[in-house]
Amino acid sequence: MIPHPNGRRVPLPLGVGWGMAYEVLEAYCIPKKSNETTQSGDDVLHLTPHFAAVIDGAGSWSGRLDGLTSGRFAALAVAKALESLAPTATLPEAAAQLGQALAQALAGAKLEGELLRPPTCVAAIYSVARREIWLVGDCQALVLGRHHQTNLPTDERATAFRQALLRALLLAGRTTADLQSADPSWHLLRPLFEAAPAYQNHPTDPLGYGAFDGRPIPEQHLQVIPVGQDVQEIVLASDGYPVLCPTLEASEAALWALAERDPLMIGDYAGCRAFPLSGGSFDDRTYLRLRLT
Repeated sequence: MIPHPNGRRVPLPLGVGWGMAYEVLEAYCIPKKSNETTQSGDDVLHLTPHFAAVIDGAGSWSGRLDGLTSGRFAALAVAKALESLAPTATLPEAAAQLGQALAQALAGAKLEGELLRPPTCVAAIYSVARREIWLVGDCQALVLGRHHQTNLPTDERATAFRQALLRALLLAGRTTADLQSADPSWHLLRPLFEAAPAYQNHPTDPLGYGAFDGRPIPEQHLQVIPVGQDVQEIVLASDGYPVLCPTLEASEAALWALAERDPLMIGDYAGCRAFPLSGGSFDDRTYLRLRLT
């Protein structure tokens, strides 16, 4: 494994080949509280000679495992398991092995407090040997200008409810700053967020979606994006970038333009959370741009 600053606000060296079949052009991994120096966030960026991965641990508001948030614990366990994954593994094979590794890690972890949701992560992974991008959950990719992402059905419904509620409250006279500081949708949506894992890796329910949680992931929740020989660059990212662009600078600019234009995130790029009044973004974010060789 090549060591990388997981969850730190430290850009990786640019233009370095790392002795691999790809070149890291841009890489960035930062927690949502950008001035935070002691908390790493739940995103993990992990590179090996055979795989490049952006892994997004599911946010949690209760319980810790071995001193870590459950989302970060899950993301780190999956990242570690990538190191022993066969270079030629298919996505179904990889999903099974990575899921089993997470289940084993969970079985040996020390729990502090109560977990209201299972430790979970999603990922965007590039397989060097297969020239494929693998998407599990709502991480995203950019290939030849085409954006790839699978939105979680429960998040879509929560976002629509939140959007309707907050827009109505603004029409009734509430201020944007008021709703940023005390979002009334949170207490209404929390039961859905706590119950949503029932849909996780469900094979038949229309609200089902895929994620790493230690259980088998049905193949219909696994997305493979072939990367042709004509593709020179790819971008992998967590869902902390509402607008994913071909460069980090453009993606960051789009993020902060959105924060200025729609701090509540109830417009064209609606989401489940607002930009906080205290600064930082609404979510951890990780960006990885690779040149393929």
